[in-house]
Amino acid sequence: MRYVEDYIVSAVIVKDLSRLGREYSLHGAIEDFIFPAYDVRFIAINDDVDSAKGKMILRCSKCIQRLLRQGYQQENPGSG
Repeated sequence: MRYVEDYIVSAVIVKDLSRLGREYSLHGAIEDFIFPAYDVRFIAINDDVDSAKGKMILRCSKCIQRLLRQGYQQENPGSG
């Protein structure tokens, strides 16, 4: 985040949304408020998310996937 705040990077590219963060509320804040405030493009390759395509609205299935993944990780702390 230091590089984002210092305007050193203009894009963040991750494999999927889970690589950005494990906590859903923090992840949403980063994606919806911090990246746009610093004019950073966000791309999640496997989840087909690209902030340059327009307003970043995740489909309900993506939100549900993130919530389920978070719940699974809380029940199984040693996994993924």
